[in-house]
Amino acid sequence: MDNTKAYTILVVDDDPNNIRVINEYLLEQRPAREVLNATSGKLALKLAETVHPDLIVMDWEMPEMSGIEVIKRLKSQDSTRSIPVIMATGVMTSSQDLDTALAAGAVDYIRKPIDKVELAARIRTVLDLAEGINQIRRQKSELEVRNAFIHQLLNASPNPQFYQDKEGVLIDCNHSFSQFIGLPQEEIVGKTLAHIFPENVVSLFVENIAKSRKQSDLVTFEYSLHKEDQETRHLMASLSTYQNNSGEEGGIIGAFTDISERIKKDQLIQEQQALINANLQSELDFKRRELASQISMLLQQATRKEKLVDEIEALKDHLNAEGQRKLKKLINLFQLEEKNENSLVFENKFDQLNLAFFDALRKSCPELTKNETRLCAYFTMNLTPSDIASLTQKSLNSINVAFARLRTKLDLATNRELSNFLKSIEY
Repeated sequence: MDNTKAYTILVVDDDPNNIRVINEYLLEQRPAREVLNATSGKLALKLAETVHPDLIVMDWEMPEMSGIEVIKRLKSQDSTRSIPVIMATGVMTSSQDLDTALAAGAVDYIRKPIDKVELAARIRTVLDLAEGINQIRRQKSELEVRNAFIHQLLNASPNPQFYQDKEGVLIDCNHSFSQFIGLPQEEIVGKTLAHIFPENVVSLFVENIAKSRKQSDLVTFEYSLHKEDQETRHLMASLSTYQNNSGEEGGIIGAFTDISERIKKDQLIQEQQALINANLQSELDFKRRELASQISMLLQQATRKEKLVDEIEALKDHLNAEGQRKLKKLINLFQLEEKNENSLVFENKFDQLNLAFFDALRKSCPELTKNETRLCAYFTMNLTPSDIASLTQKSLNSINVAFARLRTKLDLATNRELSNFLKSIEY
């Protein structure tokens, strides 16, 4: 009972003397009571409906309408049903009478002549009880309003949603969830996820619910749901804990988003990309074979030209000094022009076909020079140092020295280790 509140008490009795005595007792109590009086049942009903007192002290035996009849009328109306009534009588005092009064709706019973101390104690007890009941009603009403609001929010969402308590029992869900599961809401509420989802999906929920509780944060995961005679659905589930009024975990809120269209688009993009990559790889393989053929041809040409130059140089013994000098000049000029023309065309084509390899190699080994990256590319094509020397028109010794420097930079001891390293480069 709130000791600071001035409670309103309605005293109903057809005897003015009884009303006066009770009034005196009530007015002596602290805090002061606001006391209303009624000398008949009809007047008591009217005052109860208009004033809505905190408590009624009701006489049993009254003309026209007894106290029992008044209580029954009070309990039959929504506006007065919650008003507590103490029945007062000097005649109807048996245990059976007490049962009759309590059955009619009275919360307590006091005998006449009324004892001041007993009246005060019973009033205090009844007001305490009424205050507790009213508080429970208010909390229940607030809870119903809140639950109704939450339910409206759930149903306003186009995505399937549910929430469950700490024990995993489903408390509520929206219409979208009901349609998603294929069961009416009344058949879902009160069950667990294990009743409505396949075992493999339930295990995912159990795992991620534990993760959400541990992290105290939103957790999302994707899964596929297979149903007979239906297309597989790809879904993203979001789970989060919610708190109760005490600030403790109340349970889990879950929501689903259908990502089937996104998955289809992603798969289509992947398939298209795979096709593009296959076409690009096919084109690249063709160009590599073309390049290998060109390399083979260049190596053959280089061999023939070396042989031709050797045969021409053999003619110098048949020439005088001036003739030998001119012959050597022509040979050098021929070799230089041939080298510049072939090198420029070949290197450009070679570089274009190996751009991806060069980029990947530089990411792995940024300290390599351009010539060293080319040397690596030649090596991946199974060209020997002698082949590379002929192709680049450099001496075999210079190629071997370049390989030695390359292995030192890469901290590799042999060409076999170099070959294994280059094979590990992804591009």
